[in-house]
Amino acid sequence: MKINKIIYLSLLIMACNSPGKKHEGEKIAAKIVASQVSVDMETPPPILHSNFKNIHDWLIDVCKQNQPKVEISKFEIGLFEGDDLKGNKEYMLCLIGKNTYSKGNRTEIRNDFIPKNTYFKLPEEFSKNLSHAQVLDKIIAELKDFTQSSSFERSFLANAKEIKFDRTNQPIWSK
Repeated sequence: MKINKIIYLSLLIMACNSPGKKHEGEKIAAKIVASQVSVDMETPPPILHSNFKNIHDWLIDVCKQNQPKVEISKFEIGLFEGDDLKGNKEYMLCLIGKNTYSKGNRTEIRNDFIPKNTYFKLPEEFSKNLSHAQVLDKIIAELKDFTQSSSFERSFLANAKEIKFDRTNQPIWSK
């Protein structure tokens, strides 16, 4: 199944030219700014078995398996949360490469890179006995740790302008 979200944001800034408020020599203009964000992603499989022990191994595999066909300006790492069949919390990461395109007064953000192993289900031990906030902090710490590695420096990820953890909107790395 595909998720297809299109978000349209239109902002119209207009000033009223009422007779009592007009000043000599002042020009008042109207400007329309439109933005469109398209997300067309496969939903994560309901049961995902990962061959990776940790975030570092997953990201190394993504970099070895795939190469973006175009230069990517921003990589986002998303987080899916849910419960397994036993009622235990499950966490799954997702990596996407995005670019922003402008045409006239429109801006479009596209997913220009979706790697083969875009999803990584965190091992159960990763979040065992941790609060939700602690899990988020641990994910961020491991992502930042990866950006300090030689594997990262040699990868296409290091060519981007930024890498961001989407859940908290926190920058992980930037040029």
